[in-house]
Amino acid sequence: RQGAHIGLFANLFSNHYFGTCKGALIMEVEEPERPFRHNLEVKFEDEKSADIVYRVLVVDEELRPDRIRRFMKQEADMLRVSFEATEIKFLRVAISSFLQNMSIVVETLSSFSE
Repeated sequence: RQGAHIGLFANLFSNHYFGTCKGALIMEVEEPERPFRHNLEVKFEDEKSADIVYRVLVVDEELRPDRIRRFMKQEADMLRVSFEATEIKFLRVAISSFLQNMSIVVETLSSFSE
């Protein structure tokens, strides 16, 4: 497991909550293991379509980032998506949801291009 160090500077917060505490409180936050992974590559008709789909979907964050992570990258007419999950069921749900959302975006694109 990888740990992440997060510095919480008490002097940035209100004295109401911390009094006159000085210095920093360092907490070790355990990064959960995400052994379940899957990569998708989706080829589009052209770079413009891939860019539109990418820009629509990249803003949607995963609801449980502590359990599932998604990385997206657009390269020319290709959309590359990687998923990492703590459990296989979260991976399945995230991929299914992503594909459903992508399907809606592609259908909308095709209806406007006609």
